[in-house]
Amino acid sequence: MDFLAAMESVGVDSQTVLRRFSGMEMLWKKFVFRFPEDPTYSSLEQAVLKQEDEEIERQAHALKGVAANLGFDQLSQHANQIVQLVRQRPEGYWDMIKQEWEQLKAVYQKVLEAINCCKQ
Repeated sequence: MDFLAAMESVGVDSQTVLRRFSGMEMLWKKFVFRFPEDPTYSSLEQAVLKQEDEEIERQAHALKGVAANLGFDQLSQHANQIVQLVRQRPEGYWDMIKQEWEQLKAVYQKVLEAINCCKQ
């Protein structure tokens, strides 16, 4: 699978993201291929396991931004939902965070699979 097809398979609007990268697909690829090495997801995972609200908010917010910049909108939306839950702390918010975290993990894995698919 080529790069653009792989990105579109996880819901990326390639044309929008390419404009963000001034039409430089190679530059976009460079950042996408580095994404799996970014420690933000792992840090968020640890914070969720430890139920550390402030760290969850910080890491989810960072992941939201990185994912949005690369066009991983679904991932960004799930991260944003976690940020909002931590900030608003509605009744039963931990159960909601856990649910959202499970959804985020599934999307993250799909993104990694797409990246690995087009690296080969």
